[in-house]
Amino acid sequence: MNQYVAMFLITVIKANQYRFGYGRKWTLEKMKDTIIKLPSAEDGKTDFDYMEKYIKALPYGDRIERS
Repeated sequence: MNQYVAMFLITVIKANQYRFGYGRKWTLEKMKDTIIKLPSAEDGKTDFDYMEKYIKALPYGDRIERS
């Protein structure tokens, strides 16, 4: 995993945070049961290359630095 894939995953997870409000916190048990939909390649494996290219294509995506 690199910083671009991590940014993609963070965005997907944050987009689903509405499902876990104060009364329904995202506990470890709920994390294990949560399905996060990610892009997949034709062979069915997770397409990390697509995620990286997508983040880099966003405005200012090329300015993400490794710290």
